[in-house]
Amino acid sequence: MSERGKAVDALYVIETKGEHVIGDIDTQYKEALAALCNQEAKKADPRKLSLAIAQIPLHCSVLKQSEWERRLNEVFG
Repeated sequence: MSERGKAVDALYVIETKGEHVIGDIDTQYKEALAALCNQEAKKADPRKLSLAIAQIPLHCSVLKQSEWERRLNEVFG
């Protein structure tokens, strides 16, 4: 439950990147880290996590600045 007493359906961790840094080493690292977090979140044993986080899906993404609005509308629209 959130502080306001409403259930949280999912946790999204999003980083946007400008077009000029797409493909650079920092962006590649963050894309790999996001993929690893998504992979590990699927494998996590809910019994070893706190009850609050065990039931909340985790989604990590690195989005191009030119795509973030469209991509978020796909998820939340």
